[in-house]
Amino acid sequence: MTSLLVQSHKKQLSIGVVVNDMSELDVDGLLVAQTEFFEKNDSNFQSIYSCVLSSKKGLTKLKDSLSQMLRTSAPELLIIETSGSCHPMPLIEFFSTQPQFKLTGVLTLVDSAMIDQDYGCGKQLIPIMQRNLQNQERDTTNLLVEQIMFCSHLVLTKVDRIEAKKLPEIAQSIHEINPFVSIVSVPWGKLPIDDVLAMPEYDFHRVAQLIKELKPALELECHDDQPYNLVANVIKDDRPFHPQRLWDTCQQHLGQHIYRSKGFFYLPNRDKLSLLWNQAASGINLEVIGSWRAGILEDEDSGGSMVRAYAEAVKNVTYALEKSKPDIILSGFDIAANAAVTLAGAHMNIPVAHIQGGEVTGTIDESIRHATSKFSHIHLTSNQYATKRLIRMGENPKFIFTVGNPSLDMILSVKPLNLKKLEEERNLEKELWHKIKANPPRK
Repeated sequence: MTSLLVQSHKKQLSIGVVVNDMSELDVDGLLVAQTEFFEKNDSNFQSIYSCVLSSKKGLTKLKDSLSQMLRTSAPELLIIETSGSCHPMPLIEFFSTQPQFKLTGVLTLVDSAMIDQDYGCGKQLIPIMQRNLQNQERDTTNLLVEQIMFCSHLVLTKVDRIEAKKLPEIAQSIHEINPFVSIVSVPWGKLPIDDVLAMPEYDFHRVAQLIKELKPALELECHDDQPYNLVANVIKDDRPFHPQRLWDTCQQHLGQHIYRSKGFFYLPNRDKLSLLWNQAASGINLEVIGSWRAGILEDEDSGGSMVRAYAEAVKNVTYALEKSKPDIILSGFDIAANAAVTLAGAHMNIPVAHIQGGEVTGTIDESIRHATSKFSHIHLTSNQYATKRLIRMGENPKFIFTVGNPSLDMILSVKPLNLKKLEEERNLEKELWHKIKANPPRK
């Protein structure tokens, strides 16, 4: 999802996004909402959780979400990321009755490692499906097979985790289920946006008979917010995740019956950091995504020292401006000292040009940057998204110029250091490199 968002913004596409989470813990919605691609309360981003999108409840929420999008302006591209437990058929039927939208790609993402380990490169999918039909049972295998049957494009993910020779076997097993599907393999889930835009309109006629055959069974399931004997539980615990217990959980307790788990946690020796737990089938990813708000509020430094320094800067820079009488002030970024000179200059009727306004970071720096922009007269932004954000903030487009990021020019002008020469000149030991750290971000 993030990759498609980045690519679509580079192409300056107006994009709408709907994410769906079966659980009441709206992890995906929170992660997408905190990116720079959507403003707060942006109608082009909708999150639907606590139900499966293909259920009656989910479809009602989807209809309401799309109506909210269309009230402002119809996006050029709409991406709907459903829960893995979502059945495609109700959604395909839904969009066949929505003339304001044209359904193109129905993509199914399949975990290559899971298909290899649980279904013998996919060879066991059809036998298990046949056994379920004989026993009049429906489980996650039925769901997976039917997701493959309805999709127009299938994306094999995590292909780097299996032997290359197994990929053709998996593709063959999938084509036995859906001979018409286009299969793409990606190691990191990065699908080119041009491939998405080039997808033809979905062939409703191809699946018409399939819909007719499956409709009785799906009618019974569509009232269930959590079908296929899937259960979504939220575990709430104030305790940190001890590193050893974290390791034991990953190695011993993530069995075959836990299909998906995700959430937020912290470690005892890094209790200010918020970490993301993201597990799908046999793979798990852990990453730092930010800081806990409580950790920021409870920080020993109340911020008073920063405020006093800011006040001192305003006072001193005022004397400097009175003495120098500049024609214009060039202020940069989100630094408190630069905000101080901007504030003083604006009150002294000195034109201020601000570099890199309109960007978002989610910390106090963002507030400083936006405040600096409001006291500035000329804006030199680094990208079109920052420009549009400044316009929405009420700045005059006539005085906003998209010039790029000067920091990148500075980086390009720096001559790379020769590591071996640096070690010799400074008498550095390689074992000590891990102790060299960047300054922590301001809170």
